[in-house]
Amino acid sequence: MMPGLLDNGRRQLLFWVFVLVCGEGLAAGAGAVATRGLFNALHSEAMLATDLMVLLALSGLVIAACRVASRTRGEKMGQAYALEIRQALFNQGTFMSVSDVSARRTGYMSLRFVGDLTAFKNWLGLGLPRLLAAMVLIPLTLFVLGWMHTPFLVVVAPLYFTALLTIGLGGMKLPRLQRRVRSRRAAIAADMAERMPIAPALGQLGRRSNESSRITRRSRRLITAALDRITQAEWLKSVPDMISGMAALGVIWIGSRDGIDTGTIAGGLAALGIALKPMRDLATVWDYWSSFQAAHRKCVAALERTRRRSSAGGKTLRPQPLKIKFRQLNLPPVNGLSGSIKAGARVLLTGDNGSGKSRLLRALNGLDKPDSGAITLGGKPIEALSQGTVRRCVLRISDDVPILRGSLRKALTMGLDRRPDDDELLMAAAAAGLAPTLETLGGLDSKIAEGGRNLSEGERVKIALTRAMLADPGIILVDACAGQLDTQGEQALRNLLATSRATIMVVKGAGITSLTFDQILDLNSTQLLQQSDAEAANHELPSMSYG
Repeated sequence: MMPGLLDNGRRQLLFWVFVLVCGEGLAAGAGAVATRGLFNALHSEAMLATDLMVLLALSGLVIAACRVASRTRGEKMGQAYALEIRQALFNQGTFMSVSDVSARRTGYMSLRFVGDLTAFKNWLGLGLPRLLAAMVLIPLTLFVLGWMHTPFLVVVAPLYFTALLTIGLGGMKLPRLQRRVRSRRAAIAADMAERMPIAPALGQLGRRSNESSRITRRSRRLITAALDRITQAEWLKSVPDMISGMAALGVIWIGSRDGIDTGTIAGGLAALGIALKPMRDLATVWDYWSSFQAAHRKCVAALERTRRRSSAGGKTLRPQPLKIKFRQLNLPPVNGLSGSIKAGARVLLTGDNGSGKSRLLRALNGLDKPDSGAITLGGKPIEALSQGTVRRCVLRISDDVPILRGSLRKALTMGLDRRPDDDELLMAAAAAGLAPTLETLGGLDSKIAEGGRNLSEGERVKIALTRAMLADPGIILVDACAGQLDTQGEQALRNLLATSRATIMVVKGAGITSLTFDQILDLNSTQLLQQSDAEAANHELPSMSYG
């Protein structure tokens, strides 16, 4: 759900912004009154009134203080709202399936956390406060002018009305222009996010010129759209400047015609300055609102995407060997899978490339959601289990193990319920074959790049293997990429699977050459076959590389 714009204390902050804006307006009006009195004194060669001089000086100080305070509170509102949206988007991502997340281009995903949040922050932190300022200061200007000399109001009000109407009508083009800019900027961001990690390979493939031309074409289209938007916005911001000269001329002409004293004319001109900036800011408000609308629509769509589970809560299971049951499971390309795997069984998962082996393991790991049908673990639907329960009960050994930038210690212990001491951690890592990695990198405090990019595929598999050794899962899933393990890693994996009481599912081609299986799950025919005792005793998974 999209966080409320004025929830969690932001309504009170907006109220204080409004109070401060009103204070700024009153101080500006007082300054205009003081200016009038002082000019009259100068004109009559009388002594300048001390109270008017103090009032004029204080009005500037009050305006400055109110402006800083309102801007600070506006920024606080915007940042707080951006934080809530950032958390909502991330939480939504943790509940989405891997397939849905991977279907989105990285550039588009990053824009939700950067460009869209800037739009939200700017609207709440800058747009709304400036709109409030205009709503207060423009009427205040007209009131002060009317109070000083009613004909001033008669000549200035139509000009202000014309300016506001022009800004209002002209601003209606900004949402369309803003959407076009954002769409083209998103396309470039997605292209760059996709290409930069593989830029060296693209150069080696002779794609540098082609990809550079693509970036140039899209950038030129973005430049055109950005210039159209900024031109429209700047024209609107210039409207108050166009009418300010005419308004000042009108005040001077009326004052001369009616024989008004110089002080009143000077005060009227000072009053005109009160409304100039707020009117100019209205065009910016339109721009912030247009950007907010576009970002809001995108974020609502992101937060309404299907989740693989409804909430962070759910049922729990003890981390013990669990029975797995499939009931008319449709998880493309797997369709109509039914059958059960007894607790503690060893299952061989076979199938051609693209038959859905890895996706089925991700679904068992709680990371993907079937289109229909059900998966039950220990008699409970997997989508009804809490995330913590799935994390403790199901462990997948693969090279796409989640690794955040940080220390090797952090990479080895992510997802564990308990934090092992360094001696235990070093012993498990060495048993998994990570001793050379520890020596090369410099120990547990060595830095790992995001996603483990400075590690080989085999080393990433060994990190998953170390986590499995330190945990006590009820189900162990071994993906085919475990075939990247070296001799020591294979031996560690065989030892783990031979001694574990967990229900085990191994993808054919995972490099395990001496493990007997109780059942075979063939995804080519979507059949779960029960082997006889003799077959199970004699069956070995052949050593083969996964194509």
